[in-house]
Amino acid sequence: MMPLWIFTLGKVIFEEGKLGVPYSRIAVFAIALVIPLGIGYLIQKNLPRVTKIMVRFLKPFAALLILFIIIFASITNLYLFELFTWKVRYIYK
Repeated sequence: MMPLWIFTLGKVIFEEGKLGVPYSRIAVFAIALVIPLGIGYLIQKNLPRVTKIMVRFLKPFAALLILFIIIFASITNLYLFELFTWKVRYIYK
């Protein structure tokens, strides 16, 4: 969607900017997404016993990983919470 956005709205918003579309990076990200999905699909269709074993171990692992990400992100960005106040300020120019 990024190339479509740049060719349609990007030129209107950034008239003077020279925008380049990183086609190679987009392709690398797409391939990096499609290959593991394809491997997982093949395992699921051809090896159902392996799939059941993997699901049994990966569900708790995924839950712990999500919990770790939430806790680590909160601790890492704790300084941002110190910047927040309950006062609402209106700035008029």
